[in-house]
Amino acid sequence: MNLLKHVFPENNYEAYEGLLPPAVFFRLTKQEEIIVGSSCEIKYNDFLIFGSIYISTSFLCFHSLDLKTRFTFPLSTIRQVERTASDTDVFVFDLITLQNQIIHLTIKGTRQQSELFCDRLLRQLRVTSPEAGDVKEFLHTLASEKLLHSGILKKSNNENQATLYHRLNFSTGLGALFGFPSKLINPKFHSDIHEKEQLDRWRKYFLKSGANFNFVQTPFFFTLLQNGIPDNLRADVWETCSGSLYWRWKSKSFYNDNVNRVLTETCEYGDEIERDLSRSLPSYPAYQSKTGIDALRRVLRFYSGVKTDMGYCQAINIVVAALLIYCTEEQAYFLFSQISELYVPGYYGKLIHGLLLDLTVFEYTLQQTLPHLYQKIFEMKMDLRLITINWFFSLFIKDFRLDYAMQILDYFITNGPNVLFQIALALFKINAHGILNAVDDASVVNVFQDCFAKINTESSTTTCNGSTTNKPISSTFSQLQAIAFEYFDFITNGYILAKRTEFRETVLTSLKLFTKRSHLRGLYQHTKLSNISLESLYDAFIDGIGEDHLCHSRIMEQKINYNGFEKLIKKSIPRQIFLEKAAHYQKSERKLFKRLYNWLNRTSDLNVPLTFEKLIIGIETMNVLAKEAPEVFCFQLYDFNEEKKLQTDQIVELSESLILICCYEGNHEDDERLTVISDFLRSCFNKRKQNQKEVQISLEQFQYIAANTSLLPILGFFIEKLVKGMLTKRNTIQ
Repeated sequence: MNLLKHVFPENNYEAYEGLLPPAVFFRLTKQEEIIVGSSCEIKYNDFLIFGSIYISTSFLCFHSLDLKTRFTFPLSTIRQVERTASDTDVFVFDLITLQNQIIHLTIKGTRQQSELFCDRLLRQLRVTSPEAGDVKEFLHTLASEKLLHSGILKKSNNENQATLYHRLNFSTGLGALFGFPSKLINPKFHSDIHEKEQLDRWRKYFLKSGANFNFVQTPFFFTLLQNGIPDNLRADVWETCSGSLYWRWKSKSFYNDNVNRVLTETCEYGDEIERDLSRSLPSYPAYQSKTGIDALRRVLRFYSGVKTDMGYCQAINIVVAALLIYCTEEQAYFLFSQISELYVPGYYGKLIHGLLLDLTVFEYTLQQTLPHLYQKIFEMKMDLRLITINWFFSLFIKDFRLDYAMQILDYFITNGPNVLFQIALALFKINAHGILNAVDDASVVNVFQDCFAKINTESSTTTCNGSTTNKPISSTFSQLQAIAFEYFDFITNGYILAKRTEFRETVLTSLKLFTKRSHLRGLYQHTKLSNISLESLYDAFIDGIGEDHLCHSRIMEQKINYNGFEKLIKKSIPRQIFLEKAAHYQKSERKLFKRLYNWLNRTSDLNVPLTFEKLIIGIETMNVLAKEAPEVFCFQLYDFNEEKKLQTDQIVELSESLILICCYEGNHEDDERLTVISDFLRSCFNKRKQNQKEVQISLEQFQYIAANTSLLPILGFFIEKLVKGMLTKRNTIQ
């Protein structure tokens, strides 16, 4: 009995089991929508299993009540659906998959609910049926599919099954050329016979429970996982369990077709990536060669070039380098994308806010599960992140020797992010004595360094649970796994998601304040804006681009696109305009915003992003001109092509902008300003010569008319309102 479950202050931990939304539990991307779900029972391999079944845009998903049996089938791989006769109103189907699995499905619910489920299933099957023809050709490239068919291949004379497996050429990734870590570190324990036994076990599982697109994860899968994934199958199992296999298939060679083009484009993170290449698993032979370095460079450049919202940060190179040992470049790209978006969102973005959030969640979890160790850390006033940040950031790949790190990666990809927390808690527990006797930060760090050194150098042979084969595994590492997955088995993904949600706002607020202070510390003395105005502009700027797109350094080079700028500047529009929602006002608004964006950016191309530096300089200039020469700014704004004149359309557009910004304040001055603007228009058109259709006025004429029609104060007010709009973070207008 695990007594910790009963003393854990979060004693309702079992409630967290059901907290994962279906889309999260089944690792569906943002493109997927859960259309309908229902309670059900399935009969499969003579087992009757109760649970829930869901239809999404592209998948049929099932999990049992205890969450230990699950599948996520692409709808395009369901070959046949047959309605089975029933004496009741219950809807019963036989689902036949591409791999000839027969799943007996009974929908539990009212007749109306069952009919809705049936209707949506048939509809989505029709929608996805055109994809079915492409599936088989893709499957032939997969190691699991080759393994499934190895039993029907004829062996040549004197060829044993182990040799046949080699002839099938399962291997992908750099490991096929440079050796897999398990064989490089312990060659005598990884013979062809050992590999054959592993492959035989996995083949039997695939034959019984399906593989790749029709893979069914059962309770026995975890036992199989404990015995190890064969090196040749690892990429296949990773892709299947993460869901990246489907998106790689759907991409239609997206990586291979575009990688060379992306490599020729300017890369914002090129220098950073080059520096990190030689620091990516330097002990592994592939990364001492041009072949390995080139492969890693291509994936990192492609990822940062395509995922521009994520960019690049350290630790991406470590994780991708590990994936490339088993995966092709294409597999590694899609697998890492799935990991960064679904498993550990926010770890590998520009703000690493997801990493900081998980470190906060871990600190809370440590306090709840091992309070005596947390109290010791607290009394030493030690920042726990000093120890844990590299563990989580590199998914423990940098801390354990590679064969052990790959086993942790196996659990992480197949089970989810809770594995990181379980391993980290287990490390604290097995080092409890050393931590409690530590006198300062350095001694705690040394305790963990000694622990990793012991694990990584031990090579005593123990027998894994359920295995008839001795595996070379550190006794300390074996103990670590047992503690992580048995003692801390109640740390579930549902619990992690709940705590992420609970602490998210606190972490983001703290991070934003820290980042803001870091960014503005050196700017206060180098701008004409007041400290309050600079801080307000920064807040509005961040609000416009979104925190996820902000980088830690070089704030002056940080960019906002036109859509973000439009969100920023809309605060300048009076509330009454939003209430009226007139179409011509919206048109005038868009014209004004585009002109202002181009004026600030000194370009007529709206696709060119605006830097924070140009925004500051522009507002400083506007503040000066609002007081000293507002007519000059307005003339420049509407004579952006520097033709030295305003024509009829530009004069009318300027007048509409002045009315939009200045005449809806809701006070008696609105009518006065409207009268002045009308006088201005009349004076401009009076300048038109007889029989002249177009009005053309120079800057001097514009200044003369503005002065004689009392327009100058309105022009100044107009500029002030635009600036104020850019210095306001929140738009209270709904």
